[in-house]
Amino acid sequence: MGTGTFALIAHRGDSSKAPDNTVHAFDKALEQGFSNFETDCQLTRDGVAIILHDETLGKTTNGTGAVVEHTWEQHQQLDAGSWFNARFAGARIPLLADVLQRYKDRAHIHLELKSQQQQLPASAASLIQQYGWDKLYSNAPQLPDSATPAAGADTQAEQTESQHARQLHQRVHSSFQVPGITITSFHLKQLQASKTLLPRIPHGWLIQEVTQDIIDTAKACGLEMICPRANALTQEAVKLLKREGFVVRAWGVKSIELLHHVVACGADGATVNWPAEAAEALALKV
Repeated sequence: MGTGTFALIAHRGDSSKAPDNTVHAFDKALEQGFSNFETDCQLTRDGVAIILHDETLGKTTNGTGAVVEHTWEQHQQLDAGSWFNARFAGARIPLLADVLQRYKDRAHIHLELKSQQQQLPASAASLIQQYGWDKLYSNAPQLPDSATPAAGADTQAEQTESQHARQLHQRVHSSFQVPGITITSFHLKQLQASKTLLPRIPHGWLIQEVTQDIIDTAKACGLEMICPRANALTQEAVKLLKREGFVVRAWGVKSIELLHHVVACGADGATVNWPAEAAEALALKV
């Protein structure tokens, strides 16, 4: 769900109303009409892909120690809900496989490869393929380098601009379409590995600030989206990214004021912990 052409992505589900990265939070987001949600995955000691943000267990479960020190069998015994509210006692850490199965055909999952574990991209890609999410992009239109000129485009510059606009529009659609999936990470090596395995699925690089080096690297890697930190975003940076063909999605939106800033800069979307409040704020501004 978005306001106009701006996509609001429920960060770890509706994490203001339910414990983050649980099916309760994801379900709550969908119930309110927010079919784009973000989540995080990493691997257990025995190589099982699970949904969890922190590298340690103490913040959002009743466990202790590092995620990679425990097997899936140990993880599934943990309470991942009581820390948020007693009524969520007994909530479990989800498997990535269960999330892909549960929300197939009714959500766009923005899946962050959270850790730098070498096997994580392949594990996630295998599950994405197993549950058919990659097939959502198997027939995605591929615009050739020499696209058919638009009607009325008399000059080469106009033809190029028209082609660029259509390519960017398609990228934006693919990055937020429902159903759909986008892979993100702060770790470039993880994105490179994932893009090799899932070449048609949109990939986004989570960054701090926009630089020319980041733009050049992202283009060389074939990434479709760049995700800057919200309080570092500027109108000039967004214009530059869009000229280079990137979808722009902000992260770290910690206030309504910052959300308005991201929208004013021209970004295509943002992750927010409180999607309903964000939608109301943007609607009121309009």
